Amino acid sequence: MVAFEDEGHLRIITMSDSEAEAAQVNYPEIFGFGRYQGRSWRDAVVEDDLRKWLQKLAESRFPETARMGGWYMEQLRGLEQELGVGRVGLVDYEDPRIGWLRVEIEKARSRLAELEGSTAVDRAAVTVLMARIFGSLRDVYEKRDRLRLVVRYRAAYLDTLMKGSETEAELMMKMFDQEWSEAQGQYQETAADMGGKKLLTNEDREELVQLWRKLVKMFHPDRY
Repeated sequence: MVAFEDEGHLRIITMSDSEAEAAQVNYPEIFGFGRYQGRSWRDAVVEDDLRKWLQKLAESRFPETARMGGWYMEQLRGLEQELGVGRVGLVDYEDPRIGWLRVEIEKARSRLAELEGSTAVDRAAVTVLMARIFGSLRDVYEKRDRLRLVVRYRAAYLDTLMKGSETEAELMMKMFDQEWSEAQGQYQETAADMGGKKLLTNEDREELVQLWRKLVKMFHPDRY
């Protein structure tokens, strides 16, 4: 019970009075003031200190504060009744939004599996295209690379002869042969790697997507 002056008259209100008045207005779920700023009044279901703070607001000598506190207490009791919660002790409280979020997360995981499978199919197609381009242009690239080597080593060879060192000039020719042999080896390795690339069939694509779906389920965090 609280007493305060209202337009020059002494007015006495009880807890039920403040709660009745509070029922006519709505206040935000998240506190924008006080020691619990940024918190939800719903947390008072499991947090006694927050509940006591709300009770203190409802018993305030200031009418507006008492009205607000009464509204929060009324909402709190309604929530506790809905959840079947008593005030004997602390209870586990699960936000009703959690169920919806779990459904959305499961949808996102399923969508991720689809996207991963689709990306893998696209990567395979790009690899096949690169293999075809390499097969078509290999001879051109080899001639280009050999010409570059010839120009570079001929210039070095002539420069060495001008300095009067025939031994070093002969060494330049051996270095040219070695570097060109290594370049040919790299081309052969690339050709061997690209040679087995082929476009995926519809069955291959479907199998790849199914594998990604299995992986998503296999590594689902709820399994650990």
